[in-house]
Amino acid sequence: MGAEIFIKFLKIEDKRIVLQVWDFGGEKEFHFLLPLYSRGSSGGIFMFDLTRYGTLIRVKEWLDTFKKGLSPGKQNPPIILVGGKLDLKDQIAVSKKEAEKIRHQYNFFDYIECSSKTGENVEDIFESLLKRILKDFQLI
Repeated sequence: MGAEIFIKFLKIEDKRIVLQVWDFGGEKEFHFLLPLYSRGSSGGIFMFDLTRYGTLIRVKEWLDTFKKGLSPGKQNPPIILVGGKLDLKDQIAVSKKEAEKIRHQYNFFDYIECSSKTGENVEDIFESLLKRILKDFQLI
């Protein structure tokens, strides 16, 4: 179907939260499905590969596609920009300064670098996004 769906449990300020995560890969053949799945989203994580500069440049294209499917009245959900593959330090092609520039240019509320392989900063991504969503809904 072009997406993997995960359930993640988090505890934020003594509240147990169930987070439904829809993971879309960067494959072009599934690009057209993103607006269908973004409807009703409360937030987003846009990840690019720190070792491939071109993936940072495509963030704008993915962001436009994501926003096409958003529900009326929910056109500005919090979206975090994430640089992945932080463990490949000797291959990094995108500087933090370049990523922060994109973050500000497209109004991402935060930027975090992580490694899925080592787990470095992965929990921070979900906590940052969830706290922002809960604040937006005035639940914390």
